Amino acid sequence: MNRFFTSFLRTFTLLLSLPAFGQFYYGSQMDFGKNRIQYKKDLFWTYFSYDRYDVYFYEGGKEIASYVSKAARKDLADQERLFDSELEGRIQFIVYNKQSEFKQSNLGLVTDEQYNTGGVTRIIGTKVILYFEGDHEKLEEQIRSGIAEVLTNQMMYGGNAAEMLKNSTLLALPDWYMKGLVAYLSVKWNAETDNKVKDAILNKRFNRFNTLSGQDAVLAGHSIWHYISETYGESVISNLLYMTRVSRNLESSLLYVLGVSMENLSRDYLIYYQNRYDDRDKSKNLPTQNPVVKKPKITRVYTQAKISPDGNSLVYVTNELGQYKVWLQDLKDKKRPKRIIKSGNKIDRINDYSYPLLAWHPSGKLFSMITEEKGEIWLTIYDMESHKKQKRTIINFEKILDFSY
Repeated sequence: MNRFFTSFLRTFTLLLSLPAFGQFYYGSQMDFGKNRIQYKKDLFWTYFSYDRYDVYFYEGGKEIASYVSKAARKDLADQERLFDSELEGRIQFIVYNKQSEFKQSNLGLVTDEQYNTGGVTRIIGTKVILYFEGDHEKLEEQIRSGIAEVLTNQMMYGGNAAEMLKNSTLLALPDWYMKGLVAYLSVKWNAETDNKVKDAILNKRFNRFNTLSGQDAVLAGHSIWHYISETYGESVISNLLYMTRVSRNLESSLLYVLGVSMENLSRDYLIYYQNRYDDRDKSKNLPTQNPVVKKPKITRVYTQAKISPDGNSLVYVTNELGQYKVWLQDLKDKKRPKRIIKSGNKIDRINDYSYPLLAWHPSGKLFSMITEEKGEIWLTIYDMESHKKQKRTIINFEKILDFSY
């Protein structure tokens, strides 16, 4: 009887606080994958049901799910207006409270690039898998990315699996086309994107963008669609997609909609960005000192560079395919940096670059690292004199974005 009353009370409490225009369904434990090592057992999934999409969430995720529900309604309407096309069927948003819990699901095992356009959102059919990183702007990017990919796939390849399989074999598009379009629709043009494109254009990495793959293809495609929107107007995007699907030929669709060939588009696109960037920052020069990391690896992501208060030491993080390391560099001599910690395995998947976090003590005699391991957050203190580490858990926090003394 007590268990029944507790269950009824939870249901009633949730019903009283539903987001607008939706219905809440008190579900049972639903399995979204059980083969990975799981540190948080038996997630009890429930969902909000709307006229065109559902939002699944579990304990502790109700507020995030409510935010997703409201953002999805607006983004879906905006993108349907842009594409001049309506969603067929329903979208299922599956919301994880944080990335580490998403990684414990088999849904994270999908490695096919078609399920990972843009690198931030997993798409399986009409299922859009989201995870909260403590940043609502990034969450909105994931929502826009998921909706954009579902809509573009339906426009280009059809609404059902058989139709998509048939059309995908007949219509072969370069990587920059679809992935770049999703990136253009999900990530607003900002200073970070502009700087990345500037670096690529000035170093001639995009001169043959039809052969690009991976993140370079995403970035090049983002910049191409931005150029098309700025030059011809955003309204041509839906026409270009429609003609590409009908003619099954990218060259023909460009000539019909934009009046230019692929070769001319490539030339005009490069001239546009070269003119934009050539005259920038000519009065500024790079520092003359030797770089701290003498031979950085292109496969590594470098973050969290922190100089000690006395200026003699530097700590930083490298991440290579999900395996991260914390390094300590003595700036006074030319010795190789010392590896302080190493964690994780190299796996090609969506990686979490938000951990470890680093901070120096004002005395410079120690620095601290915050990491996430097995779903728990840990604080590790490294003593510069004894070279020993002290480790303890941090409780009552879902996510830590930054810290300092």
